[in-house]
Amino acid sequence: MDGRGRGRTTATFAARVRDGGKGVDVVDVVDALERAGGAETEARAAMEDGDFAEAAARYDEALKTLASSDAVESALELRAVRLRFSCFVGLAMACAALGEHERGLANAHAAFGERAFDEDAERTRECLVANAMAQCGLGNVGAGALCVVEAMRRGREGDFGGFPEEATREARLETKTRSTPLDRFVMLTMRLNRTEEDRARIEGALDMLESEGWCVDARDESGYNVLWGALAGARATREAEGTEAGEEVTPVVRMLLERGARANQMYGTSGDSSLHMAVVSGVAGVVEAVLEHGGDVNARDDRGRTALHVACERKLADDERPRVVELLIAAGASNINVRDANGLTPLHVACKHGNDSIVETLLAAGADWRARIPSGESPVMLAYTRAKGSGVIAEILKFVESLEGDAAVVEETELFRRASGANASSSPAERCVREDISLVKWCAREQVLSDTLSSIVNCAPLGKIVIFTADAFDSDVARAAATRAYMESCDFELDDAGETKSPASVAVALYRKYGDVLSSFIRYNQSMFPISLRESFADEKYNTNLPLDVVARAVYAQSRVADASEVAVPSMFSPSTLHSPIFVAFESIMAQTVEPSFGFAPFIVDKARAWMSASVDALVAVTRGGAYVAARAKDDMNIPTEVIVLRDDGAAAPACFVEDAVTMDESSFTKLNANGATLLVELEPGDGPRGTALLELAVDAYDGDVVIVVNARQDEEKTRAILKSRGFVERETRRATTFTAAGRPYGFHTYRKT
Repeated sequence: MDGRGRGRTTATFAARVRDGGKGVDVVDVVDALERAGGAETEARAAMEDGDFAEAAARYDEALKTLASSDAVESALELRAVRLRFSCFVGLAMACAALGEHERGLANAHAAFGERAFDEDAERTRECLVANAMAQCGLGNVGAGALCVVEAMRRGREGDFGGFPEEATREARLETKTRSTPLDRFVMLTMRLNRTEEDRARIEGALDMLESEGWCVDARDESGYNVLWGALAGARATREAEGTEAGEEVTPVVRMLLERGARANQMYGTSGDSSLHMAVVSGVAGVVEAVLEHGGDVNARDDRGRTALHVACERKLADDERPRVVELLIAAGASNINVRDANGLTPLHVACKHGNDSIVETLLAAGADWRARIPSGESPVMLAYTRAKGSGVIAEILKFVESLEGDAAVVEETELFRRASGANASSSPAERCVREDISLVKWCAREQVLSDTLSSIVNCAPLGKIVIFTADAFDSDVARAAATRAYMESCDFELDDAGETKSPASVAVALYRKYGDVLSSFIRYNQSMFPISLRESFADEKYNTNLPLDVVARAVYAQSRVADASEVAVPSMFSPSTLHSPIFVAFESIMAQTVEPSFGFAPFIVDKARAWMSASVDALVAVTRGGAYVAARAKDDMNIPTEVIVLRDDGAAAPACFVEDAVTMDESSFTKLNANGATLLVELEPGDGPRGTALLELAVDAYDGDVVIVVNARQDEEKTRAILKSRGFVERETRRATTFTAAGRPYGFHTYRKT
């Protein structure tokens, strides 16, 4: 079956996980930005061609596109802000050329109010030129001259290009000779900023700057100013000498802000705001000062991060209170669950960096502990994969365990609710978190195992879970090594390789050491395997009806498997249903290693154990090696059991779990004197010599009346037909459904001769 016929593409699932059924549609935002950017490019071209009316129309189109979208509310806010600033300036220029000076002045003023205004000197100058052109066009030459002076105060000494001539003539009367390079003052505030003497020195330097015609926000050739220097200095001091030392820089930052430094400036290509820099410093006093002077708590950088995202990144000391995070929340961060460009909320970031005290603070403030990023990970999943040694997982578990009423309700599928053993002692919220942990633990183990198995078959490890092809392990040595590796990954280890050159010999050696190792192995995997990955769904119901958490886990599972193009793909055992690629990867390994090594022996369920104990006095088993069920009947259920191992004439004796098994050449096996014992035949899937062909051989030699057959569900009809043709009828009350180590459906069936 083609997986694409039933599966949904990853993008469809990721879109639902990303939006969580609400919020900004990133796809629509990107589309709006592309359309607005295209219109702005066309406007620039029209300006160069002198077609100012066309340019104005295209700039106006771009601005309207941005205004009608959620771009400035999204993780792509900075890109939108920069584009909007450019359009305001361009439209002001076009209006000036068309003589529409009032319209031009309105757009120039709008540009002046944008956060991108002073991001770099050239952008600032363009805005001031547009403002001066509009002012002079309206006859306000003095106001136009102030724009020229402002450009000079910001570091554009003697550069009057583009400004109206009448404004530059008047502005020249205001020029002053400058003797001190600006970068010296930037370095001064960065390095000498902690004492009263330092503050007095900086104030004196500012007085000198202003007397020479600079403003407090003037930038040096690298794009930095004195506020940047103070903020960078606070960080350097805190990192070198601790938080208390960093707090000593706070008075200098306050003084600069009080003297007019803009609290919402942008620095560098990353678009860091003054508040971003203050948060990076890790100094609460500095953050508080910027906030008090109007710092925008919701401004984003070029990665879509707010100041709260950035605050959650810094690893706090064990005894350090998350003061910066508390300040940002108190300042009114509009949405504590805001997402950055990668879809991470502040809680995701805090979990990723192992900041347990910040996690506690965010959860108490209403952070969404279930929020999923596009790859399907919840905060607790990121905590497990990135900061397992921290206290974050314990914090989240403590929080969800404290939830009551509706707050503890999480939508579950009926299968998940039953399989997780839902009861009064655990809430849906707790089960949700524990299932997330179970999923990442399983994936981590399977990834390591895939790397090990890849090296066995001489393939480069992919760092992901691998779905191995049916012939990946093409030799007994490779299959034996793979079986051993898989069992060891589940804590079943052999002290010495010894005579374990074949898969069956590995299994027998494990049995000798651990006893019922297969049952223990199955129980181990059952306890580890995520419940949500056992579910299969019809295509038309998958994306529309499933709870978001289930969809998110499917997305995550798909992302962990190499070359998995669909979230859900057909299972090799159940081709009519869909399973996670992780389940398929699990099957692909088990079907080539553990399963055949143990002769495809199934778990002996209690129902089969009960009627075998009650009705079977003795067993005679015919096998071509293995005979795990026979071994358990003998060693665990104390049923007298004789095992006959058939081999090709003259071949070595096959490995068998029963130590006193009798080995016979197949050509000499013509009659089986059972002496009233029940015949037991364990079949591998298919009609090969270890499959239904073995059943025909054994039944034809058997002289008794009762046969127990252990077979794959797919072979039931053929098995029933073989026995019916020989006069045996199934006793339906003596039937039990079970499964093998990989979850392959199997069954115990009893037949009696009529």
